[in-house]
Amino acid sequence: MRNVRSAAASRLGKNKRNNYMSSETTGTPQVCMLVVSCLLISYGIFDLFQSTSTTRAQVERAYLSHLSNWTEVARPQLQASSFLVTWNLQTASPASSTPSQPISLLQHPEPDRFAEIVRAEHMPTYENLVHVSSALPPGSLPLDQATVFPYEGGHQSGLHLSPNTLSLSIQATSPSGAQSTLTLPSFSLGKLKAMHARTPNPGRKCPDLQKGVFNKGTGRCDVYLRLSLLCVQVHLVDDKWELNYMEAVEGDGGGYGCSSTDAWSPEVYTLAPPSPGIVAASETPTFPQDLNAISLHIRHAGDPYLYVEAATQDTLNFGAPASDLRAVGLVFIAIGILLCINPVLSLKEKLAENDRFDRGVYEPVGVDAGGAGSLVVEEGGMELTSMSAHHRRGQRLD
Repeated sequence: MRNVRSAAASRLGKNKRNNYMSSETTGTPQVCMLVVSCLLISYGIFDLFQSTSTTRAQVERAYLSHLSNWTEVARPQLQASSFLVTWNLQTASPASSTPSQPISLLQHPEPDRFAEIVRAEHMPTYENLVHVSSALPPGSLPLDQATVFPYEGGHQSGLHLSPNTLSLSIQATSPSGAQSTLTLPSFSLGKLKAMHARTPNPGRKCPDLQKGVFNKGTGRCDVYLRLSLLCVQVHLVDDKWELNYMEAVEGDGGGYGCSSTDAWSPEVYTLAPPSPGIVAASETPTFPQDLNAISLHIRHAGDPYLYVEAATQDTLNFGAPASDLRAVGLVFIAIGILLCINPVLSLKEKLAENDRFDRGVYEPVGVDAGGAGSLVVEEGGMELTSMSAHHRRGQRLD
């Protein structure tokens, strides 16, 4: 004979453990599937929300509202005008000012990246037109390495501007022949950023990853930038060309440049990787780039490119159509719902099984070899068969 209570408890605990450990119940695969389905549904809802926003509509409106004026008015005005630029180099040591000869800007009507984007978006055709001076004529100004990067090393962290600057004066002639002079302030020819050198092996990571030169005197990575482009926007006022001042899209300030994310600043600096090597604190690296390659672009303020650039934060990305976003969102939601059916049903079944076990369902245990009438129970510290227990209870009733 076995103790009924201990046997029942043992059987009940074993069944519970088997239930939790069974591969048929909710496990890692079902949980992973449930997480994936939730992510898909969330992404689908996000796409549906994006389809209700007016981002693409705003960009299209910014482009189309200025396209007709650009094609009929602004572009012909720019095409019928001419511009001459005079550069002026100002050095700090020794203090001097060296002007260049006037340089005529050329019209650039070839399709650019923005025109290709407009074509890919199946929007009405955009015809580009920019007045361009691609580079300073060789020998026009003494722009050598010592002038652009007059650094002697030993700089600590931070940004250091070259004391030598470049200013320019633009002689503009309108379609009617009226002339005006556009004067731009001075711009630093170069910049140096003394940055933390990546470790380990900074002598290799600095030129390979940070595009600088490792300064063993300071232990920092010196990254150099040079002035490469000046872009300004102009408009006609009383039949004379003037700089078009734009308020910054975010924050204070503004300018007359061509980049909305840079607060419409006209100057653009590009990375100037020095020749490979490690320099001492008092040395200056060498640069293989053409330091005279400073371009000037003049755009009309009515150019749709500038408005789309401001609406897209310089990405020129029109965004997906609302119908495409809705379709993609609904597909993701449908897939997510289908994937979550199986794990949800498994979870429901598991909860139902746990609820039955928590109620302590009685199972007949302890039946000995004597047959169905010999269920073992315990009474008064004695083990009796079910038939004898029933007989004794009957005697008590009598």
